[in-house]
Amino acid sequence: MQDPLILSLYPVFEEAQSIKIGSRTKLVIFSDLHIGDHTKKDDFLKNSSLFMYVLQNYYFKQGFHLVLNGDIEELHRFTMQEIERGWQKLYELFDCFARSKRLYKTLGNHDIVLPLHEEYPLKKQLYEAIKFYYDDNTLFVFHGHQASGFQTKFNMLGGLLVRYIARPLNIRSYSVSHNKTRQYRVERRVFTFSHDNGLVSILGHTHRPLFESLSKVDFLRFKIEKLCREYTESGKRRKKKITEEINHYKNELKRANQKNHRGYIQRSTYAPQMHIPCLFNSGCGIGKRGITAIEIEDGDIALVYWFDLDRTSKYFNYYDREPEQLDDSSYYRVVLNRDNLNYIFTRIRLLSD
Repeated sequence: MQDPLILSLYPVFEEAQSIKIGSRTKLVIFSDLHIGDHTKKDDFLKNSSLFMYVLQNYYFKQGFHLVLNGDIEELHRFTMQEIERGWQKLYELFDCFARSKRLYKTLGNHDIVLPLHEEYPLKKQLYEAIKFYYDDNTLFVFHGHQASGFQTKFNMLGGLLVRYIARPLNIRSYSVSHNKTRQYRVERRVFTFSHDNGLVSILGHTHRPLFESLSKVDFLRFKIEKLCREYTESGKRRKKKITEEINHYKNELKRANQKNHRGYIQRSTYAPQMHIPCLFNSGCGIGKRGITAIEIEDGDIALVYWFDLDRTSKYFNYYDREPEQLDDSSYYRVVLNRDNLNYIFTRIRLLSD
């Protein structure tokens, strides 16, 4: 018997807004900004300058369509009035995208009550989910809480507890992003739905960036394996370079495993035999050092990371990634992974049962 939470995704998919895109369409997908009241209790505050700068000076100027994929406003902890009052300039920036017909917004579990706010400025751009049709293929964009049993049953109660107990005590809100087992279950359900229907799903909700159904740990393992294979066919000079790269990625893998060791199921290749690249996640906008996003441009899909050099220089130490400075600012963009959409859909079609 199939998981009822997987079955519950079918009406979400059927009722999703349908939008056609082509190889010239540019999309950027952000999720989980958790915008608050612009005080020290606001989790979005630390990355707000970075987010607003790249939105205005990179994505808007370059003609990207902006997709805000759920939990943009933190309505479990703050009122809409507090949020709008604290972030007037940010909503003016969102409105620039809306007026140029380049804004789409989905509902998350932390902002699910937005349709009840009659004066909400982005109500016309608000959907539960979106289907982007790319040629004969489908990109299904939705927040992801719909695949969580906990959120389905206890979302409203959790919101009340956070607002009236956690907020006065300055305790950050608890979510599936802090529970690795629930995180994996959500991802596995959406993977199964995507695999069964031959489509790509792009989520938020878990705060865990995913590219082609791979977490950071999985990607590092694949990278090390690929370098080991290359080593056997390389000359002496290249072998020395490969050894340095492998040691670098081994250390990165060790740090990632240490970070996630408590209660974490160390896997996210959900198909038992084949790696099917049907699950993506844009991560979140409240990371300690920066912001992750999914970009679609020129027929490619990419997982990107924006960071402030004044806060971290981590990605300047990678062998195969070249951070790109934005103007003369301290903000940099680095592509963590990229692939061609036609190739991805071909793999899904050929490798699925």
